[in-house]
Amino acid sequence: MDMNNRSVLLINIGGVTKEDASNTYLWIPYGLLTIATIAAGEQKYNVKILDLMLNPDYLKYIEKTKPFVIGISATSPEYPKAIDVSNSIGAAYPDIPIIFGGVHPTLYPLEVFKDSPSVKAVVVGEGEFAFLNILERLVENKDMDGIPNVILRKNQSYNTNCTEYVDGSKFAMPRYDLIDNIEKYIDASEYELGYKALHIVLTRGCPYNCAYCSVKSIQGTRVRAPEAAKAAGFIGDCLKKYKKSGVEGFWLKDSDFVLNWRWVQALHKHIDDLGLKPKFSIHSNPINFIRRTGTSGNRLLSDRLEALSRMGVTHIWLGIESGSIDILKKYKQKVDLADIYNIVDACKKVNIKPCGFFMIGFWDEKLINIKETFKLMNSLALEKKRLHILNPLPGSRLYDFYLKKGLLKVGLESNLGFSQAAVPTKYLSVKKLMMIYQEMHQFFYEGRSKPHWIKEY
Repeated sequence: MDMNNRSVLLINIGGVTKEDASNTYLWIPYGLLTIATIAAGEQKYNVKILDLMLNPDYLKYIEKTKPFVIGISATSPEYPKAIDVSNSIGAAYPDIPIIFGGVHPTLYPLEVFKDSPSVKAVVVGEGEFAFLNILERLVENKDMDGIPNVILRKNQSYNTNCTEYVDGSKFAMPRYDLIDNIEKYIDASEYELGYKALHIVLTRGCPYNCAYCSVKSIQGTRVRAPEAAKAAGFIGDCLKKYKKSGVEGFWLKDSDFVLNWRWVQALHKHIDDLGLKPKFSIHSNPINFIRRTGTSGNRLLSDRLEALSRMGVTHIWLGIESGSIDILKKYKQKVDLADIYNIVDACKKVNIKPCGFFMIGFWDEKLINIKETFKLMNSLALEKKRLHILNPLPGSRLYDFYLKKGLLKVGLESNLGFSQAAVPTKYLSVKKLMMIYQEMHQFFYEGRSKPHWIKEY
């Protein structure tokens, strides 16, 4: 089979209209990019990534590119739309095999077969090498039985090979040229960071036990990373290749970049040795900058922030989550409010812009707890603030909790997201929670007056 007959299409669901493609949420579909990079290696396959955030006309794109196989990735909020897309493709192109993957299919693969008759196989977990194996079997017209991390429609059962994680030494450095309209993603980063950046994920895995997070279920608890020298070399190559596009740095989309501090230090050294001066935006749990010292209180690890500043870190996105110490303790966040203030102040002292993620809608949350979160958001000197409604994502402990209570809509009826309430709290209805969220959103992002339920502190 020649190269023209090895056309592969990977579809990122995201939004479905161009109006959905706001700068704030236009992120490179990195999971698909990793899969595409491996499949395109050594010119084996002609891989393209279609992001429906930018081009929702997937049927027209398929007619143009004529792929011999299609991969679709979906998170839980995207899952209902992903099934619609799959069924539409199956009806229009019944001879093209469709392979599903992503967070939701990883956790509920058998659900995919039930909801979309067009799906031939589901890749669970990390899929770059599993998908490559699928391509090889399809080209050779061989059966796909026994491929690690792959579940087939014909047997629809798990096997012991479905839990393999990719070793960090095998992480592929992404080929951004496989994405159409890469310039749009680069430009979007400038909206958030003030400079143009490429999105990248260097590390995988998380040992923390946050009740609302599903990262452990997907990536495991062991932190894995590529060789620091390899990552630094790639950073240098990208800065050179995309210099004309104005790229100055990278937005590291690792769930928590600072978990393996020794690796971060090694990466910093190799970057310095190459004479590079990149900028970085990173995500981190605040606990990474605190050392617990027993009864004498926590100690701020200001040396880490100083080192990150020297490395070129411009922004740290902190998972602060709540302004209520009771909620933080209940949901396993091992920091107190004094720690948060100290970290934010220390960031500013070393010219790092601190940013924060917050949530409302925890099961045990009362209005007084939300007021505490409002107070913290309003008083912290953060560069950017992101407020979400807690929605129990599949793979998290909270998802199982709400499922047992019968409060969740699942599968195609799911209404999970981060800007709408899917479940009530113990004390607040969905309607009340949405009203609170909307008024907080209007205050922090639209400059309106304080919500009517906020009194003087």
